[in-house]
Amino acid sequence: MFKAKANSELISVQHTENKIELRLTKPEGFDFKAGQYGTFKILDAKGDTTRTFSFASSPKEKDVWVGTQHGDTPSKYKATLLGLKPGHPFEIKGPYGDFVWKEEEKEAVMVALGVGVTPIRALLMDRDDLSGVTLIYSGSSHKLYLDEFEGLKSKGLHMIETSHRDELAQALDTTRPTQAKAYYVSGSMRAVGAVTKHLKTLGVKGKHIYSDIFTGY
Repeated sequence: MFKAKANSELISVQHTENKIELRLTKPEGFDFKAGQYGTFKILDAKGDTTRTFSFASSPKEKDVWVGTQHGDTPSKYKATLLGLKPGHPFEIKGPYGDFVWKEEEKEAVMVALGVGVTPIRALLMDRDDLSGVTLIYSGSSHKLYLDEFEGLKSKGLHMIETSHRDELAQALDTTRPTQAKAYYVSGSMRAVGAVTKHLKTLGVKGKHIYSDIFTGY
């Protein structure tokens, strides 16, 4: 699998509330698995211009998608992103990570915590049949890709949308863990830790929980 530097260009950048969506050209020969991540360097820019992002797109899609967020005041890197024009050059390194579909799992619960939804979008878009897959999407602000997930219901996806901790706990309680069911949890370290702890109280074994922890935005 390709793992090196590759050149790309910005196609578009969208900003809604505190969320940023980027679409970039896919470098020729670039290959990755749904759920993996890469590092993205803004070329022809000054200062610290490299960050790590999950691929929000699946390998089946034409372009490379990235989603991220910012605080009340965007960092220098995020402010630079927001000011870029289509055609701006990027350098992508990767892919990295093993937050990918496990062939042996027949059923899955995807727990997307805020911007942790990005690798989960890639996983969902990579499958043609989503019967047996439940998405629990938790977030208190703008939810990326929500319209797309509504459209995936026609492929069998069951979605539960939550906005606060109690609703999330209730949604997890409804999943009825079985030995054939895997849990994919993605988000901040604190949020992933809380969900993992809750799942274990429900009897889910650690070997059936796969996590992708976002250490910063």
